[in-house]
Amino acid sequence: MVLIVVRYITFPNCSIRSMLVSLALRCSAAQQQKFRLTPVDLVVAEGAEALLRCEIHNAAGSVQWTKDGFALGFTQSIPGYPRYSVLGDSGQGIYNLRIVNVTLDDDAEYQCQVGPYMHHTLIRAKAKLTVIALTHPCQMVLISKCQSDNSNITQKESGREN
Repeated sequence: MVLIVVRYITFPNCSIRSMLVSLALRCSAAQQQKFRLTPVDLVVAEGAEALLRCEIHNAAGSVQWTKDGFALGFTQSIPGYPRYSVLGDSGQGIYNLRIVNVTLDDDAEYQCQVGPYMHHTLIRAKAKLTVIALTHPCQMVLISKCQSDNSNITQKESGREN
């Protein structure tokens, strides 16, 4: 049970409404939105999946991700980016960015942003996603020089005799 005691003090040129607004701001100032978990730099191979994590305590503003400064939007599915999605639970403050089948075009700086709302200030956290290109096919050249009078040499490639 919470007991609130209100004392009326009269100030010239000060309305009850302005005092209540001031009181509300003071009471909630300790509850600013803040990051519980910020995204970290990732290095992933082309074709893999990337998960950039972002968790917010006391989220009040709208949450969105950006890619190299370009806003990706406020929804779970991101228009124009079918491989991107925001996973989590807004009620728990979880807004993880998932990118499937990563390509070299995904190599960028990403930012989780929580917009301002009333007394809450804008907060943002960034992470760099580095994509490593896979070279196909992998080739190996073997050069060998052997000399022997009575030797039998067998060469195998991928489990087959040549």
